[in-house]
Amino acid sequence: MRSLPTILLTVSMLVLAKADAQFELTQAVSGLFQPVDLAFNNVEDRHYIVEKPGRLRIWANGALVAQPYLDISNQVNNSGGEQGMLGLAFSPNFATDSSLFVYYITWPNNTRLSRFRATPGAASVDPATEQVLLEFAQPRNNHNGGSLAFGADGMLYVASGDGGGAGDPDNYAQNLSSFLGKMLRLDVTTDPGSYQVPADNPFVGNSNGWLTEIWSYGWRNPWRHSFDRLTGDMWVADVGQNAREEIDLETFGSAGGGNYGWRCREGDIPFNTSGDCDGPFVEPVHSYVTDELADGCSVSGGAVYRGNDHPVMEGNYYYTDFCSGKIFELSPAVTGGGWTNREIYQGADQQYAAIRENLAGELFVIAFVEGALYQLTNSCDPLGTLTVNQPVCAGEFGSIEFVPSNTSDPITLTIVGPTADLTQLVPGDYQLQIADGTGDCVDEYAFTIVPGEDLMPGLRFDFDELTISDTSGVAYASYQWIYEGQVLSGATDSSYTVSLGMDGTYQLVVTSALGCTDTAMISVILGSTNTLAERFGLQVFPNPVQDVLQLRLDDWSVVRALRLRSATGQVIHSLSLGQTEGRQAQQVNIADKVLPLDLSALDLAPGVYLLELDTPAGVLASSVVKR
Repeated sequence: MRSLPTILLTVSMLVLAKADAQFELTQAVSGLFQPVDLAFNNVEDRHYIVEKPGRLRIWANGALVAQPYLDISNQVNNSGGEQGMLGLAFSPNFATDSSLFVYYITWPNNTRLSRFRATPGAASVDPATEQVLLEFAQPRNNHNGGSLAFGADGMLYVASGDGGGAGDPDNYAQNLSSFLGKMLRLDVTTDPGSYQVPADNPFVGNSNGWLTEIWSYGWRNPWRHSFDRLTGDMWVADVGQNAREEIDLETFGSAGGGNYGWRCREGDIPFNTSGDCDGPFVEPVHSYVTDELADGCSVSGGAVYRGNDHPVMEGNYYYTDFCSGKIFELSPAVTGGGWTNREIYQGADQQYAAIRENLAGELFVIAFVEGALYQLTNSCDPLGTLTVNQPVCAGEFGSIEFVPSNTSDPITLTIVGPTADLTQLVPGDYQLQIADGTGDCVDEYAFTIVPGEDLMPGLRFDFDELTISDTSGVAYASYQWIYEGQVLSGATDSSYTVSLGMDGTYQLVVTSALGCTDTAMISVILGSTNTLAERFGLQVFPNPVQDVLQLRLDDWSVVRALRLRSATGQVIHSLSLGQTEGRQAQQVNIADKVLPLDLSALDLAPGVYLLELDTPAGVLASSVVKR
């Protein structure tokens, strides 16, 4: 029998790790020249590397083939830092149509999307098989985009930059009559000689002259997009001007047509709001401040890990920054949706062009200057399974449960938040770090405990109708009235009519659809007067109340005193209002028959209180709920 794990709970200021020893880069390929992309097809057990000067290289059986697979360097303009051959994608029907698609910059300066024909298993592609599908001018030599990827819908998504120049001076990204600053969506598998515009593209049929090839717009320089092979979601890294870099997520099944903001917005902040900048804009799922990242300058997109070798990385998105050499992980937040970002690796003096997945779903980092590919690995197994239990009803606590994968190793849990008791978590934001005994393997989580359902019923007594009513305005699942501690059979509506002579304390127990319950209480003392006309309807509002409680009575002259009691009966506040033993007591200015009672000055905790008014006919009472 194995012993239970040693679990230590510490409370401290948690600083998310700047780099984790568990992540490593292992060199897989060297001898490349300016690599910028990695692709594969569904037929061959080999991978293809894009070299920016205009060559495709084969990487198979752990070795780089010396002969280029495709060499069109004589027609590729690689004179500028962002020009060259920039993207590659194989047809999902490669076994039958033998098509691969290449994105490159021509002489003098055009963007070109071409189809080439190959024979599966062949050592090379004949450049003469090229069919130019789409070509448009680039006004400058930067911001060319160039990423190609097929979606789960079988369509080719083409990322185009805004044409360069600081701040998109010609506002191409917002111009739907321009190919620049767009994500295009093309059907390249139906027509073997050209492309078709998918009928469900968002701008098909428009009468404004907008390009029907456009899927989304407002991009500055989308440098690498990818599709999650499990969910079909599209991830895009868009390079910022000089303040923000951003990661965007478009979930599978989107209808397209989204405006991703540039040049109106840079990341999550305004940039140039002149012109039509009313939006709406698609906000990034993550944006980082370029200046706060040492040597940061340009985001390089990556992929969601769906391989088999590193289950601890499953479902997380990995990306990098070209200038800093830092690699980041975006992981789904444990609760509340959204994503949690952390730095996992520092590649000093490296310029990583992208992170791409191979045929098996493992991730490879493309080192541009060094001319190499590195596999991103994680030496740690998942430390366990974390479950966050939210409170269901008001007043209940949240909790977390952690089940270690290996019960023989010590586990340290470090939590930062409003409370540290893992079984009695009050509402608020929490960070949790789980580390193994060596401290090398660390799992980090961010989650939020939200308050449970708060029912807050309130009661009001109508002296004319002798009816007690719930004032919350909520339709609860069930109601039950109680009189002097005894359940009233059949009294299961939101109101109850009091019979003459049945003075006393009434309670209403309400139950929600979630099974949460709450109780409101009111004391009804009708006194000895004989006619209802001599009784006055007391109105207490708002109830529940935050600060000032308003009391309305048609005739305040009959009220001698006012008291506010706690749930335990303690008098918290009292006020004399009328004649007492023949002497004039404290007088209160009552306008429009309404008496304001400022509860904020009493520093009351949230809860139920009892308001009592002394009258010659008896004591009128009402429960008051303080938020």
